[in-house]
Amino acid sequence: MHDNTTPEATAATTTLEDTAPAVPAFATTAAVAAGCQIYPPTTFQVCGAIRDKYNQMGGPTSFLLLPKSNELTNPGNTGKRSEFIGGNIYW
Repeated sequence: MHDNTTPEATAATTTLEDTAPAVPAFATTAAVAAGCQIYPPTTFQVCGAIRDKYNQMGGPTSFLLLPKSNELTNPGNTGKRSEFIGGNIYW
């Protein structure tokens, strides 16, 4: 029998796992500020009183779901907010 396997056919069956470079664990872990928490798979930090309220409500399992921003300053510089998929928390 003759082997009809070509380099192109072999390359087409290679998975991403075979070609992805190894990433050190420290490169995938973001630095978290004191008093803040990250809720994977996002990289947004939820901090202080907003974090406490979010956790009290059930965090990512609540109707708010996952964070979609870091802490933001409200218009008019009147307090802070964090935005979540299902709503916002203000203080």
